[in-house]
Amino acid sequence: MTTRLVAVGVAVLLGSAVVPSAQPQSRSDELPPRISRLERWLSAIASHRPGALDDHVHLINTWTQEELRLIWVDVSTVVSLIREPGVSTFFVSEPRPAQGSADYGFAFGGRGARQVNPLIIARATPVLYTGPELRGLRAIATRISPDGKPGPENDVVKRGAMLHADIEILAPPARRAPGDPDRPGPGGSTLWMDDGQRLGLLRRVSHWNMGRRLLDLVRPEDGTKNLKTAPDPGADGTVRRWYVASSAFMIRVRRIESSHFNRALELFPNDSEVLFFNTSMHEIFAGVRMQSVMRSMKRQRAVTVDVDSEGAELWRAERLYQRALERNPTFAEASIRLGRVLGLRRRHDEAVEQLKQGLSAAEPVLQYYANLFLGGEFEALGNGEEARRSYERAAALAPTAQSPLFGLSRVADVAGDRAAAREAIARLVTLPVSDFERTDPWWVYERAQGRHVDGLLADLRQRF
Repeated sequence: MTTRLVAVGVAVLLGSAVVPSAQPQSRSDELPPRISRLERWLSAIASHRPGALDDHVHLINTWTQEELRLIWVDVSTVVSLIREPGVSTFFVSEPRPAQGSADYGFAFGGRGARQVNPLIIARATPVLYTGPELRGLRAIATRISPDGKPGPENDVVKRGAMLHADIEILAPPARRAPGDPDRPGPGGSTLWMDDGQRLGLLRRVSHWNMGRRLLDLVRPEDGTKNLKTAPDPGADGTVRRWYVASSAFMIRVRRIESSHFNRALELFPNDSEVLFFNTSMHEIFAGVRMQSVMRSMKRQRAVTVDVDSEGAELWRAERLYQRALERNPTFAEASIRLGRVLGLRRRHDEAVEQLKQGLSAAEPVLQYYANLFLGGEFEALGNGEEARRSYERAAALAPTAQSPLFGLSRVADVAGDRAAAREAIARLVTLPVSDFERTDPWWVYERAQGRHVDGLLADLRQRF
């Protein structure tokens, strides 16, 4: 059924918004500017090939926050007209940060951004149209769903979310319009940082925000909501895949929008993958680099953001990793990361038990993390022999990694075995000089959760 709806929705849009004979130029000239812009957006999402850096990506990438806000408002109206044709009054609820907070983001290492959306307050406001505008919107609704039955509108908003995701993934950020989180629409601020230092603040449109707005309109045929017109994105599998793939991408490129992860968790609170990525965000926030920037900002009385203290972020990470494992007890990576978090919280015996669950993981990189962290936990418990064995296993899994060699030297030194300590350092000295050859999986631990993003994105794009 889903495939049929996608084909119908795309064919209708292509036939009406792209083929010249189906839409004479004179009619286009007579359309109100607001409706003409919506037609261009519909043409873009219909013609865009997911994963391609095409003209449609370049075009929409330059649109302003207000232009995109109006697109979201008008798409919401079209969805309402399809699901309830007799409706004559329209409302939208503009997400807004709570009073006293702001919608700020972070760019790690000067390469990425994070959009923060603290407590959300939805304000329902009426939408007013001129007569020609409303007639244009009704015509679009009829074109999308000629038989007047709901369903095809879901494909429109999903394809729109896919286009805006590709803009974030593929399009040049420098060409993106300015954005303001304190104004209506998909705007955000990015706090740039590098190596634990704050560099500056940049405001731009957030196309992830736009994608979330659109997907919030989805209502699958087998939705769980009682009201026939109520959106139910949490019951849609494609929406779930969109959030999982985009979360993996954000983590891999270190551009984390916490509002993105939090919305995913609201929609899919029992999904182990969604829980895992949300938890990973809190583990990252507890890290040294993030906490260093937070302390600096507090001293400078800079902007207030929603990153909590190291202890509070680790507490959240522990709870969410536990929930992910409750949903999927065989989730080896969640066990390994929970073990690390428990170790940081100085619960070393519990950490050892969790890390042992990861020793049989299928991927060598996960086996490496499990053994490396086990070495540290055994060190903390005073079990030098088990620590040595764990570090040796980690070194065998990643022969060019320096982290387990430092651990071996430390363990030997504590045991008074100076010869073994010197031998571990000698092994370290013989490692390749180039960083490209002297790879250590520990260096990318905060991004490793996103290592399968290419497959996730390919699966998502294939659905369109």
